[in-house]
Amino acid sequence: MIPNIDIKVSLSSEVRFEQALKEAGVDDAAYIWKLSIIGELTDDDFCYIRENMAKTLQEVDLGKSLFFFYGAFDDFISLKSITVHPENPEYASENGILFSKDMTILIRCPQGKEGDYVVPDSVNYIRGGAFWKCSGLTSIIIPDSVREIMDAAFYYCTGLKSVTIPQAYYGIKVFSRCTGLVSIHFSSSVTEIPDGIFPSCTSLISIDIPESVKYIGRSAFWGCTALVSVFIPASVTIIKIGAFDDCPAYFTVHPDNPVYKSKNGKLTKRIEPSSQKIEKTKNINKYGFEDENKNEIVPPVYINIEKKIHFWNWLIVFVDEMRLTGYIKNVIEHDFGCVEYNAMFAGVVEYLSNEIGVAAPVWVYNDKFTLKQPYFFGDYIKSDGMRKLIMSETPQEFKCRNIFLGANTFDRF
Repeated sequence: MIPNIDIKVSLSSEVRFEQALKEAGVDDAAYIWKLSIIGELTDDDFCYIRENMAKTLQEVDLGKSLFFFYGAFDDFISLKSITVHPENPEYASENGILFSKDMTILIRCPQGKEGDYVVPDSVNYIRGGAFWKCSGLTSIIIPDSVREIMDAAFYYCTGLKSVTIPQAYYGIKVFSRCTGLVSIHFSSSVTEIPDGIFPSCTSLISIDIPESVKYIGRSAFWGCTALVSVFIPASVTIIKIGAFDDCPAYFTVHPDNPVYKSKNGKLTKRIEPSSQKIEKTKNINKYGFEDENKNEIVPPVYINIEKKIHFWNWLIVFVDEMRLTGYIKNVIEHDFGCVEYNAMFAGVVEYLSNEIGVAAPVWVYNDKFTLKQPYFFGDYIKSDGMRKLIMSETPQEFKCRNIFLGANTFDRF
């Protein structure tokens, strides 16, 4: 099937998207390659577009519509261009990429975008998931004007070979699973390589860390299994635990580095440990983790704050730790004082157990973690059409507990 229809649809309170197509004589929406919209989209309209056009739509013009939400065009694998009308009060577009009206926020690059891309100097904030699964991109240059890059902004950009990054605030797993990445260029302004920024970049062979860098964060290069050469300059004085876990790299350290040295290619500290022998003991903390003289991982305590805030903050820490340690099989039940969140947590444990290939603990299969009524995890899931779509996307580990959420929810942790 070759999409060959370029269509403009006018929407109103009386005429919705599916009806507008029928009136235009379009029997199969999958043949539409270019779509222009006049009027406002609703949740139901977008659900129809996603169900019928996600694999074939190549260009979309949202016109003056204000319809857009986080993850709206995820998995539109052929989409190469998102544009808006110049008079749209909230959004702007350039080179087929969606921005805020003032061009300071980069909102979404369409998933089918290909080639090299330079982020405009006007941008100071890149939204979470902005380049999510843009596998056709080959290089990205991010200017020093960008001060914040949020969670999973470049997640699973498997064709990305080269990136240039500035000093900025980075969210979780910004370049996670960019499996084609072979070259990282750090701006001269970079002083920190943040926690968990390049996990599972399995084609990365070497890293040239500039003299400006002082800090390398926890799990920054975790799982970069092809990494064979790392040079640590004299400026780096803090390397967090796990920064290079599962990396077979040969380390070379500048002789003037005051904290670190290399011995036979292994990275060590210059400060020698005490000659007193420390007896290591294994302890199982209350969350089921096996610790060796380590502080127990404790969820944050919130007083007089909604349970929802407590749940999300603790869950982010939990998911990150489980993916790094593989200790999911030992975790024990945690009570959030809310049946929906307890059931959600059981689903997370089973989901991650399956993802990392270990047996889930028996307690997750207890009937008390199956809700009597459907629970939709997300404030934006309101319309019947959106609920139908989310129900079809929900992973089985949650669906069997009567919990429904977007398929991409945990990819963005």
